[in-house]
Amino acid sequence: MRRLLLNSDLPGARRQVARIVGRDTQALDEPEVTRAVIETLAESASDGGVAPMFYLAIGGAPAAALENCLKPVSLRSYPDSQAFVSALAERHGVDHDEIVIGPGSAALMFAVLRATVPVNALVLEPCFDEYFRACAAVEAPAARIRLTEESNFSPDFAELERIVETRQCDLLILNSPRNPTGRSYAREDLMGLLEVAEANDVAVLLDEAFIDYAPQPSLIHVAATTSRLIVLRSLTKFYAIPGLRVGYAVCSSGMAAKIRRQFDAWPVSTIALEAGRAALNEEEYEFARVP
Repeated sequence: MRRLLLNSDLPGARRQVARIVGRDTQALDEPEVTRAVIETLAESASDGGVAPMFYLAIGGAPAAALENCLKPVSLRSYPDSQAFVSALAERHGVDHDEIVIGPGSAALMFAVLRATVPVNALVLEPCFDEYFRACAAVEAPAARIRLTEESNFSPDFAELERIVETRQCDLLILNSPRNPTGRSYAREDLMGLLEVAEANDVAVLLDEAFIDYAPQPSLIHVAATTSRLIVLRSLTKFYAIPGLRVGYAVCSSGMAAKIRRQFDAWPVSTIALEAGRAALNEEEYEFARVP
C-alpha cells in the first residue's frame, strides 16, 4: 500500500485497503486510507488471529522469511546478529553502532526507559498501553495529554514545545502514525519539536511501528545524527512475524550503547535474526500491487 501511495496510485491503495477492512473505500483520501489500515489493526489487537488474517488479505507473510525459519539453521552456536544489523544499516543508510536490536519493539521501549531513567515522562493518549507500563517499570511518573476527535487527534505542537522548553518532562513519548487513530504528524511539526527537545536535553522516543503503511518518510536519519531522539521500528506488523520477537531502535551511537547495555549478549534468537534478514530482502512482498 505504501508503494501505491508513493506512486500516487490512490485508486490502487483504496482497492487494497478494501480487502483488509471489508468495506467500501472509494471515498477515502490518502490520509484516510492510512488511518483505515491502522484503526482496523488496533481495534483487532486483542484477537490472536488478526495478524494472520491481515497478512493473508494482502498476500501473506514474506516467503523467504518463512523458509528461513523452517529450513535447518545452526543452533549449535550463539546467535550472531551481524548479518541482520548489516542489512538494517544498508537499508537505512546508518552506521552499525547506531542500531540496537531487541526481542520486539516493546522490549526495546522498556530498555530505552531503563537507559534514560526519566524523572517525568509525557505521553499522548489514546496510545499503546505498554508506554505506561514501561514508565511504571522505572518508577517514572507519566503525565498524559488526551487527544480528541475534535482536534483530529493532533496535538498542539506549540504547547508541546512550551512543555519541553520549561522541562516539565525529560522524556516525551510519541508515535507516528498513531495507534489507534492512524494520525501521522507533519514532518515540520516533529522537526520543530525535536529541535526544542535537543536544546533542552529532553529525550524523545518516537515509535514508528506503523510507518511502513504510511507514505511519509521515517525520521531514522534524524535519530542517527542527534543525541536525544530514539526511533523504534517493528518487523511484527508489516512482515507478520509477531511470534519471532524482533525489532530495532536507531539513535546516536552514544545513546545506542546505553540501550544495548540493558540487554543480555544475545537478545534475539538465531531463527528470528534469519527471518528478519530474509524479510528485509523481500522486495516483491514490500512493493506488491493489487491488480
